[in-house]
Amino acid sequence: MSDMSTKELIERLDEARATLAELPSHIDQEPAIQAALTELMQAEHYIVAKFRQLSLARPDVAVKVLMSAVSALVSLHEVDAITAELRRRADQN
Repeated sequence: MSDMSTKELIERLDEARATLAELPSHIDQEPAIQAALTELMQAEHYIVAKFRQLSLARPDVAVKVLMSAVSALVSLHEVDAITAELRRRADQN
């Protein structure tokens, strides 16, 4: 990221934040994903076993849940990394 311009970093930061902001509405539009996430959250310590059951029973929903989770994690990581880089640059000035 250090080779990107500040403008490019800000654009990527905005994109990552937009992705995070869109996830709840995406989930709201998918009742099957809502139900699956509710079951997974209630499983607590058995979340991996519950996800495995979901992947066997409803592989299409399991893929959507997994992709949503990965998207959120990647976006969160990107927001943190870009924010840290922008702070580093601000501290240098």
